[in-house]
Amino acid sequence: MNTAIEGVSIAQAAAAIAAGGKHKAVIVTGAMGEGKTQGIAAILKKQFPKHVFIQLDTPSLDLGDLMIPKFMDMNDKDYVRFVPNEMLGLHLDQPVIINLDEIGKANASIKNALRPILVQRMLNGVALHPDSIVYGTTNLDGEGLGDMLMPHQRNSVAVLKLRKSTNLEWIQWGAVNDIDPLVLGWVKEEPALFQSFEEVNVPSDNPYIYHPREHREQFVTGRSLASASYWVSKRDELDSDTLTGLLVGTIGAPAAFNLMTFIKMASSFPSLESIKQDPFTAVVPSKINGQCYVMFRALAAIEADWVDAWMDYSARLNPEVQAVFASALINRSDKDVHPKQKLFTRNKKFSDWTIDNVYIFQADKR
Repeated sequence: MNTAIEGVSIAQAAAAIAAGGKHKAVIVTGAMGEGKTQGIAAILKKQFPKHVFIQLDTPSLDLGDLMIPKFMDMNDKDYVRFVPNEMLGLHLDQPVIINLDEIGKANASIKNALRPILVQRMLNGVALHPDSIVYGTTNLDGEGLGDMLMPHQRNSVAVLKLRKSTNLEWIQWGAVNDIDPLVLGWVKEEPALFQSFEEVNVPSDNPYIYHPREHREQFVTGRSLASASYWVSKRDELDSDTLTGLLVGTIGAPAAFNLMTFIKMASSFPSLESIKQDPFTAVVPSKINGQCYVMFRALAAIEADWVDAWMDYSARLNPEVQAVFASALINRSDKDVHPKQKLFTRNKKFSDWTIDNVYIFQADKR
């Protein structure tokens, strides 16, 4: 991958901000609904727990929201001094992290007023704590959402492009963020859901995603998939037509009908009880996405008393599914540990499996 063109991951963008944000501002541009606001913020909050995190919704700001007049008197002569709004955190005697969210959509006067924060780390002569970090997030120009930074504004910062997550990266995130196993299983075999419109010359070649050259009321993003997961988790409370309608209104008709087909297939997948009772004869779905669903459903529900049974069953799964299992469970940062990880790392069958399949872990870390 040529990162100069394709962009970097959320983790890479957060690392860049952490490395240079005290001295040089980074503006992260990326596709809508792909985690540039919340994903980067979550990483920085964990990395800098003593910093106060401040997120400014810049398009909603007027100039008076940033600086407020304070009337002064000196030698019987009145004058006005403009002082920063407390929401900027300049009055705090501690480091802050400021995200100028959607900076490309802010009014021109707001962009100009925030320039000293970006470049000089101060406003109206009041400086930020020296350990403070400043960065911005906004959408891609090509999405046609009104994001624009003038040449002189771009020239004073580093503009870093965020690429879209792959389906496997999103699955790894979803496994620890309560995404329904059915959605995780479905996503495994649908990489087109995460394709960028920049890679699609003819919009009809990918009916799932946002494309600025074709009007689509709903479409798939990481954010809308998470919303779809919520409705899928309520499937026992909804009839099929209602669930389908909600999914159409969340991720668009092409993706919704595809997902509903997979949900209907799930009725033929093995129950957790059958896996617990006889892992050697329990049904194994023929397709990889079905196996992934079974795996993620088990991973969400598993307890110590049937880890052995699961390991016996999982040995019958496609090696590709076993690799996804390893990635979701083990190959994570120290700050993003799967809640069921200890159940497996203390299990002898799992330990033996990791030794026999060490190539999976080595390949995933490259």
